[in-house]
Amino acid sequence: PSSDYTDFVEGLRPIQNEDNTIGFKRQDGIFKAFCAKAVKDTENNYVFIIDEINRGEISKIFGELFYSIEPSYRGQKGKIQTQYQNLVAVDDIFNDGFYVPENVYVIGTMNDIDRSVESMDFAMRRRFTFKEVTAEDRIDDILNNDVLGQLSEESISKIKFKLRNLNK
Repeated sequence: PSSDYTDFVEGLRPIQNEDNTIGFKRQDGIFKAFCAKAVKDTENNYVFIIDEINRGEISKIFGELFYSIEPSYRGQKGKIQTQYQNLVAVDDIFNDGFYVPENVYVIGTMNDIDRSVESMDFAMRRRFTFKEVTAEDRIDDILNNDVLGQLSEESISKIKFKLRNLNK
């Protein structure tokens, strides 16, 4: 909930100058730095996972680049001028505008029990495909790990029964 544009895209960060005065420097946020890596490595796909995306204030976090995550605006054709574009270094990969590379995929997870899902921004609903993953879908994956895989069939059957009842 406390994340914002300066954490995610870019922002001004305080620095201590050589003469011990305080100044500010533009610094890339985590998503912009991630996208810069993806631009330099077009041979691979990059997946950016935002856990519990519905807990943040999406418009405050994405800012003007929110539309840039849509497939039709991906790549250089969706280039935008960010809030601090005039402070971006000449040798920066995004010196003439920021864009989300076509090889970047954004996955946002959320807990549908959380009431904030009901009040999610309509713009966010349009930009993401929703896929429900239930605990029932994951039972076999849970039971097929090294530790549980060593249990007897009777124990596994009991665990499945309890998990299904818990989910109901």
